[in-house]
Parts: sequence; C-alpha cells; structure tokens
Amino acid sequence: MNIQASRIAQAAVLTAAVLLLLAPFAGKAFHIDDPMYIWAARQILDSPADFYGFQVNWEGYMAPMAEVMQNPPGVSYFIAAASTVAGFGEYGLHIAFLIPALAAAFGTLALARRFTASPLLASLVAIATPVFAVSASTVMSDVLMVAFWVWSIETWVSGTDKGDHRRLAIAATLAGLGILTKYNAVSLFPLLAAYSLMKRRPGHLLWLLFPALMLLGFEAATAEMYGRGLFSKAAAYSSMIKGLLATGAAEKGFTGLLFAGGSFLPVLFFLPFIRNFKVYAAVILFASVALIVLLLSGGVGGMRVYREGGLDWAFMAHAIVFSAAGGGLLAIAVSDLLRERDPKAVLLFLWVAGTFVFSGFVNWTTNGRTLLPMAPAFGILIARATGARRAGFSSWRLLPLLPAFLVALLVSAADFSLANSAREAARTLLTRYSQQNSASALWFQGHWGLQYYVEAWGGRVIDWRSTVLKRGDLVVIPLNNYDLVLPLERLSLADKLSLPLMSGASTMHPSAGSSFYASIRNPLPFAFCLDAGEDYFIMRVREDIDLPALLPGAISKARRGPDR
Repeated sequence: MNIQASRIAQAAVLTAAVLLLLAPFAGKAFHIDDPMYIWAARQILDSPADFYGFQVNWEGYMAPMAEVMQNPPGVSYFIAAASTVAGFGEYGLHIAFLIPALAAAFGTLALARRFTASPLLASLVAIATPVFAVSASTVMSDVLMVAFWVWSIETWVSGTDKGDHRRLAIAATLAGLGILTKYNAVSLFPLLAAYSLMKRRPGHLLWLLFPALMLLGFEAATAEMYGRGLFSKAAAYSSMIKGLLATGAAEKGFTGLLFAGGSFLPVLFFLPFIRNFKVYAAVILFASVALIVLLLSGGVGGMRVYREGGLDWAFMAHAIVFSAAGGGLLAIAVSDLLRERDPKAVLLFLWVAGTFVFSGFVNWTTNGRTLLPMAPAFGILIARATGARRAGFSSWRLLPLLPAFLVALLVSAADFSLANSAREAARTLLTRYSQQNSASALWFQGHWGLQYYVEAWGGRVIDWRSTVLKRGDLVVIPLNNYDLVLPLERLSLADKLSLPLMSGASTMHPSAGSSFYASIRNPLPFAFCLDAGEDYFIMRVREDIDLPALLPGAISKARRGPDR
C-alpha cells in the first residue's frame, strides 16, 4: 500500500472510531456547564460584539454573565455558528461538536506521524480514554480548545523543523484561538518555546508575540466592555477559590494522581506490551504508596476508607488502581525522556508533566477537563513505549484498544445517563405539579442541566436576591447538585422523586466517590458501581422565607460548581 492509500485508510479508521465513540450519545441532555455556553451563543446571535452582555442566575442569584463566566467565548461563537444550521437542540449541537472531536483526533494523527511509526495507534489511544470520550460528549469548550492546541503544536513542530515561517505563523494563530476558547491553552507558550529552544531556533519565539497580543487585546477589550479584563478576572477567581479550599499539597498531588490514572486508564491495558522495568516498578510503587496512604490517613478528598461496616473496599480498589495507572503514565513520560533525550521527547514530557501540575496544583480544582489536553501526548507516548517507533510493528499490539474503548463507552454512557436524568426530572416534576393545578408555587434549587430545562419549560429557579417563598410553596432540592442552601427547619417533606441511573459506572455520585467535573466534590474522576441513582426531594414551605434577608450567610455556605 502506498503512502497516500495508507493515509486514507488511517483517516477512515479514525473517523469510524470517533463516530463509534460519540454517535451513541448524540441525544445527551445538556449537562453541567453546557447551558452557560449555549446562553452565550444565543447572546452572540443577537449581539455578536457583546458576547457576555446579559444577566444569568448561576451562583444562586442574577448577576452579569461577565462576572460569572470564567472562560472566554470562543466555543460559544462556534455554537452560534452551528445553531444557524443545526438549531439549539441536543442532537443538532452534539452532531456539530463531532467537528472539533474529529479535528482533535486528526491533529493527533498528524502530529504522531512525526513522532512514531504507528500514528494510527497513537490517535486511537488518545480518543479511547474516558477523559476524551466524556469531554467530547458535551458542548463545552474543552475539545475545541484541544483541537486548536494539537494543531498548533503540529504546525509549530513542522515549521521549526523546516524553518517555515508561514507554518509558524499558522501555529501562533491557532495557539491564540485556543487561548480564546479556553485559558488553559496559555500552556502552549512554554511548550512551543521549549521545542524551538531545543532545536536552537530562538528567533522563532518572536512568533509567540502574536498569541500574546491576541490575549492582551482580548483583555483590554473586555476591560473596556465589562469593567475588568476577563482573563485576569478568571485568574483571580481561581486564586480566591483555592484560598477558600486551602487544600494541602499532598492531597492535591494524590487527587491529581487519581484523576490522571482514571482519565488515562488504558495505560494499564498496554502494560503487557511495554518492555520497560522502570514503568512496571513505578506502577507497583504508586499502587503500594496509595494503599499505605489510604490506610494511614483514612481517606482523601472527603472520602473515608473506614466506615461502620469496615473498610470501603470499592473505594480502596479504585484509588489503588487509578494511582497505579497515574504512576505508569508519569513513568512512561519520564522513561521516554531519559531514553531519547531529544526535542520531541522533551516536548512530550513537558506536555504531560505541565498538564498534570496545572490540573493538580494550579487550577482551583482537579477535573477531567483540565487533564484532557494531555490526551494527544498520552497516545503518542503509548505508541512509542510499545515499540511503535520501529518498522514491522505488529497489529496484535492493537488488542488493548478493545478494553480501552469499552471502558470509554461505559463511562460515557454513565455520564449520558446522569445528564438525561436531570432533563427527565425537570419534565416529570413540572408536568406532575402543573397537572395538579396546585395554587402553590413550584421552585427549583440547583443548576447545571436541571436549571436549563426548568427555565426552558417555564419553571422557576430560586434567586436569593429576589425570591420570597410563601407558606405552602414547593421547593425541589436535587441532592446531587450544588448551591443547595435553604433553612431546612422551615421545610417539610412533601414528595420524593427517585430516578435510576445506568448501572456499571458513575461520573458524579457521592456514594461512589466520583466527580469527573470537580474534585472538590469527590476524589475520583469516575467509578465502577451498580446502584447509583438521583434523588429529588420536594419540600413544602412551612412558613414564609425571605431569601434576600438570608443571602450573605447562604452564599458563604454554598458549594461551588465545576470549572466554568
């Protein structure tokens, strides 16, 4: 097979893999912070130059979107453009988001061709991870940012290697677009600079002034529009929340390791094909340390291993396995650096290490979304570690992809079930109480997808600055949500709605210890479990409650949401 035919075949296989992974979830309800990006897209259609010029209730009360949102508007412009063809429905937008998913996958394939003799393996490994599968089934900013990220690195590497300033200019532009999609992409500055410096091309660093100017221009423009630059505001927000949480470095590191290991669990499936004693030693060491730490400390991130019935063996098993996988991931990056000692190995190591440090220690919370940029580097490292840099790579080394895809599909299905349960709860409760023709008002606490559907279907969400609950009113309290602060002594239980979730896995449930979107809730990105469900308590107000009078204390106690 000639090179052209081989590349066409690789593209076909990769496209089929992405569709297999994401198409089953095209009807997924909007989830977590999806509504924020959709509302901004609607605003962009009305006023393209004033993307955050509206009010939103997301912290429990109405506030300017520019104060609440902690990400730039790049993906909302994409949603606005897509909506002109596909509308704002779930199927239309999820199908539109196949474009950035495919762009990220093909960017990994193109970059891997410069790093390994098996680029298809590298790109398939990158997408066959729980972190990619779950992130790509949302309409948030992460996968589009990764698409810009990986293509920026690909064109920068090729431009540096060939001395092609046109490619360097494209790479710089893509980096800037990545930053304006999600601020995490500022990590591209040290990555691109390190590669050029290792290649002894310091003059190429001048091109990095272009994305820097794009960011500075955005900062100045938003300061003029909204009274404060949005990039500096997001940085201040992250610092503030980190200060409030006051999590120790040891716990941050352990939680980061758990999230990295779970997000890139396929590293364990490829271990039989990695002939490197150091990697095996690291896996065993990290698993052993995790076991000792858990037994001595009694838990991590709010999850306790000692309960009334004894040890929580399920949580222990997850923590040990994920720690082993996280240790193996870091060991592969270090081993590749020590073995190759060239600019490409340095780039891959900094890519993995930098993402891990940012997610675990710099960002205000560890979550799967902040680890997602590591996926392309992870795929390439696995391909290199399994001997795919040499000619004659055997196809049987693709076998670990089967369990990798199965786990990715299972975790995605769990998040699909969780998202859809909020939509179903909104529909069921609004229908039930409208049919009863009750004179009492029905209010909802909580946010994320639940709020989106409640408001879309005419329901009312509590606003702590204006809502006064009258005696006899009903308040829906979803247990697995945030911003759940009400004086319970003034409420009584009137009804309960329990919705089952898909058995097998969970991406966010207190009993399972899982919280893909924010480690401040639980220390695992996902968990394998059988009996997770969603409960909604319908509480009746026993006496009038003037919420504005309770606002300061309530907001100080409110639980924060995921990474907006």
